[in-house]
Amino acid sequence: MYNKLLFPICIGLLYFIVIVYSAWMYPIDQNESWMYAESYYSITSTPYKDYFSHRLPLFQIIYGIWMNIFSETLFSMRILSSILAASSIAIVLYVCRQLTNNILILLVASILLWNVVVISALSKALIYPLVSFLYSLTILFLYKCRDNYKKSMLVFFFLQMLIWSCQYPISAQAVLILLFLIVAVMSVNDEIFFSTKLISIVILPILIIWLYMALNDDYRLIYDTFTFNMQQVPLMKEMNILNENYDSLFKRIIDQRKREVVQFLPLIFIFIIAIFYWLINSLSYLKTWKFSWKAQIYLYSGIYFLGYYGAFFVVGYDYPVTKVYIFFPAMILITLLFSRLFEDLDKIKQQFIAGFLLITVLFWPYVQGVKQFYTYNPHEDLNAFNSVVHNYVDDGVVFSLYPIILQGDINIDLTLSMGLYGFLNDFDVETANYHHLPTFKDVNNKINKKYYSGILISNRFKNINTNMSRILLPHYDKLMRSILNNYYLVETYQTKNPTAGLVDIYLKLE
Repeated sequence: MYNKLLFPICIGLLYFIVIVYSAWMYPIDQNESWMYAESYYSITSTPYKDYFSHRLPLFQIIYGIWMNIFSETLFSMRILSSILAASSIAIVLYVCRQLTNNILILLVASILLWNVVVISALSKALIYPLVSFLYSLTILFLYKCRDNYKKSMLVFFFLQMLIWSCQYPISAQAVLILLFLIVAVMSVNDEIFFSTKLISIVILPILIIWLYMALNDDYRLIYDTFTFNMQQVPLMKEMNILNENYDSLFKRIIDQRKREVVQFLPLIFIFIIAIFYWLINSLSYLKTWKFSWKAQIYLYSGIYFLGYYGAFFVVGYDYPVTKVYIFFPAMILITLLFSRLFEDLDKIKQQFIAGFLLITVLFWPYVQGVKQFYTYNPHEDLNAFNSVVHNYVDDGVVFSLYPIILQGDINIDLTLSMGLYGFLNDFDVETANYHHLPTFKDVNNKINKKYYSGILISNRFKNINTNMSRILLPHYDKLMRSILNNYYLVETYQTKNPTAGLVDIYLKLE
């Protein structure tokens, strides 16, 4: 028992050290700004009812509780991400240890995560560490409940719904849940009572949400998590996130795959071989789903891998960081592949293959991106900036399109949690306030009434030639005129963070 725990724990601790270093030194992601604001607000407020939130709420609730206990800072959130990520690694390797006793295979599985993109994503205050942790719990309970199929399926779908609760309502996870529900119900044939339990685990939370909305006559959750995000599609095209500069979808996909190869060499080739091997055997796993915990883990991991990779394969919103979801199931698929590959090989050949992969995988991060880490600490830079702003505004409300500033005990307008994106609506002021979203008219009125104690204009806002800032056009000049009529420039602060850059700090004219 302890021998099987020692290797996963040691590897998990090693990765924890590396991921914490990344949490301390990696650049701040703009998406962290939104996730931070929503998590911070959740400490004392209710999602959707009291503030806008563009995802389902599990992430912000868990991270909000964490910050309330420890520290209300971005670094505190990153520490939680590091704990979740390292725990996920240890748990998945523990399950891999049940699939094989070959330490060389376990080493190969463990080094799959040794990639700058993966490590940086797992250290951030984003949903990837939490979702990966819930995935790891899923395969752990498939193993732990291996002698009780019904219990394992009940826990399985409970965890699947938790994963869904971190994301958008319409997502790859929603489709995967439906697929697995069909498989599970078909596997028990005419056991109506048990099938009803499984379906209830999936349907009941959704029905409760609908009932809550109906009783309160409050359907903001639908707008926040679904309608608002669908409205972003034209915007992303305008900003070239959903890139339309390709002659065809095929050319766009090829371009994105080239970028992936650079980011994930040599892992991409191992993944391709592993998923093809899984596809060849997937029908046999499906047939033995009910009777074999290994088949459940293999089938779940393969479909999870294909589901999330496929979801981003044919769309333009396709950054390397979105592939982090697939690395944990890839550890299972690689274990499966090499267990079969090493069956007929002697120890020398096994060591040669494992050694070659170890060298190439460990070497690749230095080729493709260690330079992405800062030579300075971004949290110290952020705290110093926060202190300067706090000295100016004290307890007043600040206008800022960079809500990460909250961690300096600074109050910002709740409607600005989504930054520039919050201006994308055609609502009248009353409706916009109901959804906790700003309009130009609303913000302009607040500026003219000197509602804000201070106004921060960063690079994201004042560089009107960027795609981001064009969201505000044609309102930029009008907004700046209102600011200059009611506020004066007290300082231009130089941040090291390139997203913020030079920040103009304005205070109220007396």
